[in-house]
Amino acid sequence: MDGAADTVKLGIHYLRKNGREGGAIVLTSSLAGYLASAGAPLYSAAKHGVVGLMRALKQETAKLRISIAVVAPAITVTPILSTGYREAGKDPAEYAAAMAEKGVPINRVESIALAACWLFNEGMAANGAGIFVQADRMVDFERSLAKNREVWMGKEMLDLFRGGRQAPLFQRVEGEKSNL
Repeated sequence: MDGAADTVKLGIHYLRKNGREGGAIVLTSSLAGYLASAGAPLYSAAKHGVVGLMRALKQETAKLRISIAVVAPAITVTPILSTGYREAGKDPAEYAAAMAEKGVPINRVESIALAACWLFNEGMAANGAGIFVQADRMVDFERSLAKNREVWMGKEMLDLFRGGRQAPLFQRVEGEKSNL
């Protein structure tokens, strides 16, 4: 998390310093950032943290005209995922084929790049987006969660949450010195 937070901090610093109006930051999470992966608890926790970092910063970065969003790929065959196959002298494409044979939806790397480019291109309209990519298809998890907030939080809890939003718990960007 320190690496992700420091990278965002530097990104914000240089986007503000370069004299242009705003900019965009796209973080990489994972399906494991939304649905825990029992076999990889530290990875899941870190990727949940990336989603949480984006959620925590999206309103503050918007004030600076900086969009922040997340790309959350499911299984994507990359060198890190296919290391065991390479060590065994096999082609990563064989790994992907073996996974697909078992019914695992596989992404092409190009689909993840396309999602990131789309987020950059959308500018402020993409602020707070969480693009989940699976089987080379994309959906915005964050927008879906926001639309259904009352369903998963319950009306009473949502009303309580909304009522406490304006509490001055933390320092804001508006005119005050900020760590951003």
